[in-house]
Amino acid sequence: VPKMPFPKLHNAMTQFMRLVRQTEGWSSACTPGCVSRRPPNVAVPAPIRMQPSNSEASTAVTATLSLSSSDEDDEQPVVRKSSSMVKWSEVNLRGDKPLENILLRATPANKVAAAWSDVTLPQCKAFWQDSNGRAEDYDLSADARHVDVFVSHSWSPPENWKIVMGSDINYAELKSAILAVMAKDIALTRNNLESWGDVTLWVDKACIPQDNKMLKESCINLIEKFIRRCDHVCVLFTWSYLERLWCVFEWACVLMDKPPDKLWLQTENFVTEQSLPLYLECIRYFSLKRTKCFLESDRAILERKIDSCYVSREAFEELVKA
Repeated sequence: VPKMPFPKLHNAMTQFMRLVRQTEGWSSACTPGCVSRRPPNVAVPAPIRMQPSNSEASTAVTATLSLSSSDEDDEQPVVRKSSSMVKWSEVNLRGDKPLENILLRATPANKVAAAWSDVTLPQCKAFWQDSNGRAEDYDLSADARHVDVFVSHSWSPPENWKIVMGSDINYAELKSAILAVMAKDIALTRNNLESWGDVTLWVDKACIPQDNKMLKESCINLIEKFIRRCDHVCVLFTWSYLERLWCVFEWACVLMDKPPDKLWLQTENFVTEQSLPLYLECIRYFSLKRTKCFLESDRAILERKIDSCYVSREAFEELVKA
């Protein structure tokens, strides 16, 4: 039997699982991560969730309005602090505590990753669809002392994605599935596959507050320290990865701080006969001047960090290409 190309396999699996989800009883019989229906008499285990810190548990963190229940006639809207507002207060009261200890966050894998069979795939796909962060995205993460995996990736697919990979392969969906497989591999090393959703990830959109400019800039300045606090780094290495300045800076940090056995370079789902020459081209012609930023304000921040941490920009480029 000839081997099915990955794009066709991905499309077939996606269509098959969508069909299966429509089968009566699928939602009640399956939990995130399962690939077959459970018998009706088998109890479904509760998903493992990260516990918020004491400060978060004692503070309302949603930016919504709620009504006091003391008296219907005297009901007054009470503004509750968002997670970023709470975090800003913690930063201002931190004293001598290192800033990275306050701002390091992690999100459980099952919040942002889902395999073809998982009923949460549409929600995870929506998360990875673009880089526009909202206050509720920050609520996907919680304070952490260390993180299992730092996820380095480009939010946008390569411009020629559909030509190279085909129109049936959705970039956001594929990233979600790749991270789910990785989390399950980690859970297997701990002899507990069912706990794959408890594997912690650092993802910028969920772990950096997008609605507070000062906090966001502080997190950006701590990226290399965040990477050091993560056990592993997963790089979703498309052929346009080195075109993004953010990705390039993270890649250099990885090369400086992580041994090879702590790096997972995810390329197997991206490398095809059509994309391989594009990979070689992006490395051969890499230069800082050709890199892009979604926000030009980020470029100034990152270039300052490169100038302060490396001998020269030319030396930085050689490190990245090596």
